[in-house]
Amino acid sequence: MTTRTALDDVSGIALGILLTVFGLLGLCLLQAPELFPAAWRSSTRLTLHPSALGTIERRAGAVRLRPASSPFWHDLDFTVSVSSGDRVFTGPTGRAALLLPNGQEAEILPDSLIALEPGATGFFDFDFRPVLRLQKGLLRLRLPTGTATRLRIGEQDREIALKPLEGAEKPEKRWIEIATVPEDASGRNFTLQSENPVEISPAEGAPASSTLVKPEPVRILAPQEGTLLFTAGQPTELHWEMPQSHATEIDISGPEGELRLASRPEERTRSARLRPGAYRWRIRAGDYASPWTAFQLQALEPPRLLAPSSGTSLPDRSALQEELFLWERLPMQLTPELEILNEANAPQALVRPATPEGAVAKLGPGRYRWRARVSAASESSAWTPWNTLEIGRPAGAPAPLTPVGDPEFTARFEPVAVEELAKPPAFRLSWSSVKGSTGYAVRLLSKSGRVVQQRRTRATTETFAVASAEHLELAAEIRAEGPQPRDAKLAIRLPLPAPRLIRPNSGQDAAGFEGIPLVWTRTALARDFELQLSRSPDFSPLLRANRLSRNWSYFRPSASEPSGTVYWRVRAVASGHRSAWSETRTLLLH
Repeated sequence: MTTRTALDDVSGIALGILLTVFGLLGLCLLQAPELFPAAWRSSTRLTLHPSALGTIERRAGAVRLRPASSPFWHDLDFTVSVSSGDRVFTGPTGRAALLLPNGQEAEILPDSLIALEPGATGFFDFDFRPVLRLQKGLLRLRLPTGTATRLRIGEQDREIALKPLEGAEKPEKRWIEIATVPEDASGRNFTLQSENPVEISPAEGAPASSTLVKPEPVRILAPQEGTLLFTAGQPTELHWEMPQSHATEIDISGPEGELRLASRPEERTRSARLRPGAYRWRIRAGDYASPWTAFQLQALEPPRLLAPSSGTSLPDRSALQEELFLWERLPMQLTPELEILNEANAPQALVRPATPEGAVAKLGPGRYRWRARVSAASESSAWTPWNTLEIGRPAGAPAPLTPVGDPEFTARFEPVAVEELAKPPAFRLSWSSVKGSTGYAVRLLSKSGRVVQQRRTRATTETFAVASAEHLELAAEIRAEGPQPRDAKLAIRLPLPAPRLIRPNSGQDAAGFEGIPLVWTRTALARDFELQLSRSPDFSPLLRANRLSRNWSYFRPSASEPSGTVYWRVRAVASGHRSAWSETRTLLLH
């Protein structure tokens, strides 16, 4: 009896331990839903997972997503699910919409970085609502009135609750705009604007620490604080918002002193003719005066052209190729426009809009003129002066070379255009016909004198393909056989085919990437590739130079890399030969 009692006690203890372990394991899984992150599948229109916190959709511009399970950023082209630990980045023109299961929405505005984090952070924290961490930029939340969401800015957790307006009959969804700013003396590191009263409290919900932010009677819409505007002499538009109709006065302070404008109660916009300079303005309605809002007004001037400089003569070619036209990097508010005319003044290209640093146009041999201008809103700058550009005729154009042995027997060669860079280069040999000849013997010799190819033919032209880089320089010997043999000899020099850049496109924003892939075509005969990156369009000095056996590389900007433009290009290398450089493309760092 005693033995059975002891066994029962041991079984009871073991069962208790197992139940405790499984209970703790279940609680841990509830505490950490990020242990099962959503898989990234860019080919899927919508990917839903049990641990998904919501879905995200790109609305405009560059939007990139880095899933918690991946070290890489991915361009967002489809609507996908997001999970705890995922991060979203928007470029200078990027916008994204985040939809949460509780009916709350978030619009991520340009130049912003958002992370989705788990709500529960402690062992006894049972608030599993997802937390939006606003690390940079501007976030617009759309909440049903009477509801709250959790927001993390810096290291501080806050609960944002949208209060209903007095007299509202039913709950409505209203927008709240939240922007990160440097921390002030009170420890606040964000600004907030809303149509409804908003209650801000710590995430743990201590009522004594709650703050009620009421909507202001007047809201400045444009130009907002720190805005840079451009003008070619047109009036500057001022916009504001008021919930009720009031007679208002507009105070403007600038280089010409103080200016006061009156507006009617129903007006929400007013124009003022201002010169370039630094300004600040505010709205006064009754006893209320909005805070001063500073903005800068700058003259709208044409861009400064960089390349190709006027009078440039580009290498010879036989077909249309892309040419890169560069100017000094423009602010994002400006839209550049490129115009190209040929020597008959016929339009060859009109690129609108172009990128902030330049534009690409396909051109063949000929003489051209090109210029550029910029526009902002409904205004345009003057055109730049014309730059001239000349593109030569195909290399190796049929021109008689000095014959050997007989001035009446001449030979020439010309490269054959090869559309696919993976195919080896080729050239065509042709020679004058000799009366009475029974045929022609053709030999191609390497620099060491070794016979590379030989043929006999009755025609006066033959096409040859180059099998290796060592045979880009050859000597051709042609003999007209017959009663009176005649000989001709000429030197053949062919260029190593230059690679073409595949991606990223010029003007790609590299911000937010831990490594952005640079990819180009693999060309025939090439053994290696030389990659150059520079802060200057003439690649002096170099920021980075690499020799690679593959046709791709990664550019990983360091955290200390200053903002600006990075130029990159590639050329092929083989057996002492170097191809021409590829076209130049740009990357943007912010």
